[in-house]
This record gives sequence, structure tokens and C-alpha cells, in this order.
Amino acid sequence: MDPACGAVFNARTRLYGEPGLTADQRAWTALVDSAVALAAVCGEATLLQVPPGPAESFAVAQARDRWQKDLPRQLEVACAHLRDAASALDRSTPC
Repeated sequence: MDPACGAVFNARTRLYGEPGLTADQRAWTALVDSAVALAAVCGEATLLQVPPGPAESFAVAQARDRWQKDLPRQLEVACAHLRDAASALDRSTPC
């Protein structure tokens, strides 16, 4: 997870930090939205890597269940935004 999440955060930073990337507003917005969804995947996956403790509360167990169920949805959201960006840039569909 660390290399992939590092790449996500690096890409998100570059979207804001490099001049000219906002030239195509539709593509830029879609790429930023995709990076946000992928960052959510990274956060949830990182939290799920922490092993449950013996005294884990019911609320934490419920949160783990929500994080696990949300991962595929966030990936689909990211892919939808990447497809929008690819369309705006006349590129092939990435996922």
C-alpha cells in the first residue's frame, strides 16, 4: 500500500503545484476528484491494516466493516473520474 498511496499523494500534490495543469479545467477537476477518491482508499486500507485489539469496541468494529465495504465503491468513484479525465484529454479509458 505504501508505494501506491505515496504515488496518489504525489500526484495530488502535483495537480496543485505545477503550472499549466489547470489549462483543461474538466480534465484537471476529474483528476483531482480521482486523487481524492484514491486517497480515501489509502486511508481506509491503512486503517484496516491495523490488527483489531482484544478490547476493540463495537463502534470500531462497525467502522472497520464500513471501511471494508467502502473500498470498492471508492475505487469505482476514482475510475469514473479517471474515465472523465481521459475523455476530456482524448485518451483511452484507464479502467
